[in-house]
Amino acid sequence: MSAFSGSKPFCPHIGREGIQARDIATGVITASLIGTGAITKSKLGALSVSASKVGTGAIARAKLAALAVSTSKVGTAMITAPKLGANSVTAAKINANAVTVAKVNNAAITTPKLAANAVTTAKINANAVTVAKVNNAAITAPKLAANAVTVAKVNDAAITTPKLAANAVTVAKVNAAAITSAKLAANSVTAAKINANAVTVAKVNNAAITAPKLAANAVTVAKVNDAAITAPKLAANAVTVAKVNDAAITKSKLASLSVSTSKIVTGTINLGGGTHLALVGKLNARFVSALSAATNSNTVVSHGLGRTPIGFEILSQDKSCMIYDGTAAHTGTLLNFRATQSSVTVKLMVL
Repeated sequence: MSAFSGSKPFCPHIGREGIQARDIATGVITASLIGTGAITKSKLGALSVSASKVGTGAIARAKLAALAVSTSKVGTAMITAPKLGANSVTAAKINANAVTVAKVNNAAITTPKLAANAVTTAKINANAVTVAKVNNAAITAPKLAANAVTVAKVNDAAITTPKLAANAVTVAKVNAAAITSAKLAANSVTAAKINANAVTVAKVNNAAITAPKLAANAVTVAKVNDAAITAPKLAANAVTVAKVNDAAITKSKLASLSVSTSKIVTGTINLGGGTHLALVGKLNARFVSALSAATNSNTVVSHGLGRTPIGFEILSQDKSCMIYDGTAAHTGTLLNFRATQSSVTVKLMVL
C-alpha cells in the first residue's frame, strides 16, 4: 500500500529511516496532501504560526491562555463598551482628567462621590444654592457678605435683644413714635433727652412739680392761676410788705383781733364829720345830736346802730351841766340820757 495518496509513485530506493525532511522537496506537500487533524501542536515549530496563517475569527475565547491578551495585543479603540464587564473599570483604570463632563450621566455624581472640599465656588451654578440645599445654622457670620442681610431677608420679630450689638440701635434705626413708655427703662429720660418746650401741661402729673423742681424766680405772675395761692401754699413770713398791693388787704382778709395798736399808723384813724347818725369813721359807732328835755328828765333819741348801745361819749354841749344815763334802758333803736339842765344841745358818740 502506498504511503501517499497522490500521483507520485512509490520509490523503492527509500531506506529504513523512512522519509526524512531532506527527502521532501520544497513545495511538494500541499494542503490537499495533509489530512484533517494531521498537524498537531507538536508538529508546529516555534513561531511557525504567523498572523497570515490564522483565519479571521479562528482564535476563539477557548484558544486564549490566561493573561494572553496583553496591552500590545489590543488595537487602539478596540475595547468598546460591550467588551467591558460590569464594574470592570476601576478607579486605577481611569487616567487623570479622563472623566470629562460628557462622560458623566445626569445626577450620577451623588454626595458619596464627592471628596471633602471638592465643591468649590467655581463648581456651583448661579442660584444653585436654594433654601433646601442649606442646613439649619449653616450660614454663619463669616458666610455673609457686607450688607447681605437686607430688610427683606429678616423675619418679623427675628431680631431679638441678643442679636443687637452694643450701641447698634442708632437714631436712624428707630421709627417715629416707636419708643413707647414701656420701652423706656426707669430713669432713662434725662434732662438732655428732652427737647426744649417738650414738657407740656399734659405731660406733667398732678403734684409732680415739687419745690426742688423749680428754678429760682421760675414762678412768675403769669404762671399762677387766680386764687391758686392758698394759705397752705405760703411759707411762714413769706408775704412781705413788698408782696402786697395797695388796698389788697380788705376787711375779709383780716383775722379776728389781727389789727393791733402797733399796726395802726398814728393819726390815721378818721372819725368822720360828726353828722347826726353818721358812722364814726371805721368804728362801729354813730354820732347823735340831741336837745335835752326838762332838767333831770329822760331824753330819748334814735341812734341808728342796729344794736343795743353799750354807752356813749359826750363830744360837745352848749351849756355847763352834767350829762348822764337815763333811767330807761337803751334799746336796739333808742338811746336814753339825762341833763342837769333843760334844752342843752349835745353831740354824743354812741358806742
